[in-house]
Amino acid sequence: MTPHKTFAMLPEDLYEVKTENIPALIKILKEYETTKNTYAFGEFVHVVIKKKKILKETLEKFLQEKRFNKN
Repeated sequence: MTPHKTFAMLPEDLYEVKTENIPALIKILKEYETTKNTYAFGEFVHVVIKKKKILKETLEKFLQEKRFNKN
């Protein structure tokens, strides 16, 4: 099974966001209404979103509205 097929079978969508300010990003993502879970993994924050509830662009817009800066 390919990684793409594996991710397609997950009950939620999983995104990773690279940042230098992991604690701030986790705090902001917990405010997002469709976030199910967030956790740090190396230099990334993984965010679990309820399946098909958002697009990547919607999450990016939310972070911009919160004035989250990657650095």
